[in-house]
Amino acid sequence: DQYDNVCTTDGTRTITAAKADAGNWTLGGTTDQDASSGVLTFSGLTATSNEAITNANISFSSASLTGASSSNFDLALNSAPTLSWQCQC
Repeated sequence: DQYDNVCTTDGTRTITAAKADAGNWTLGGTTDQDASSGVLTFSGLTATSNEAITNANISFSSASLTGASSSNFDLALNSAPTLSWQCQC
């Protein structure tokens, strides 16, 4: 929550990661993750593009939670960054 409290009994929430900008790139990897003890980690996301991208952004959403967005990041030509995101649900 907004006070950094973790609901350790929550193992049912599914969070979805999605491309949230208009850039010409593709978000890949496992974009749906389930919470375990109120925490989930997106460690296998990939981003690919055939052109350099500035200000790319990823949104994270769930039907019953307020969404969140990543910080903006850049994708260099033909070099995908390693992306990781952790959410305390």
